[in-house]
Parts: sequence; C-alpha cells; structure tokens
Amino acid sequence: MTDTDIKTEQKEAKLTAVEDGLAEFILDGGFDESQQAKDEDVFFWPTSKLPENIKIGDKVCISMELKNKEERIREVKKEKEQELKYAEMRKILEDLIN
Repeated sequence: MTDTDIKTEQKEAKLTAVEDGLAEFILDGGFDESQQAKDEDVFFWPTSKLPENIKIGDKVCISMELKNKEERIREVKKEKEQELKYAEMRKILEDLIN
C-alpha cells in the first residue's frame, strides 16, 4: 500500500493499540491464518481525533480516510508543529500585552 492509497468506505475495525499519538486499527477479517495482521488491513488514526470512551479491543464502525502509519505519523508531526507555533505566537502576544 502506498501513501496515496486511501480507503473511505465504511468498515468494521478493532482498536488494537495506542502509541505515540496514533491509534492502530485492524479491519475486521484483517488477519491471516497465523493470526498476524495483514499490512493492507492495518490503519492508523491520530489519538486526538478518537472518541474519549474508546478502549483497546473495542470494535467500531469506521467511515474515515484510512491511511498507513507513515502518512499518519507525518500528519501528527505536522499537527504538533502547528500547536507549537500557535503556542509561541500566543506567548509573544501575551508578552506584548503585558
């Protein structure tokens, strides 16, 4: 799967891990015979965009852009960089006001 491959159809998936700002989902039926997840059925979503009450093992019906880990890592990093920039700008403005 490449970064440009995006799936948007509604699917059932299970939350399998949460780490470093990313939630890992495996689509229902996304395991091979040895119970290893198939790469094309493992997707990631920023944890900041997850419902608060979701926990590992929960099955959810997802209708969102499903992307691979590398693409999501880039998005999360970009989001964090934006947050830092805004925090720096707020600090500068507060200093100017005070």
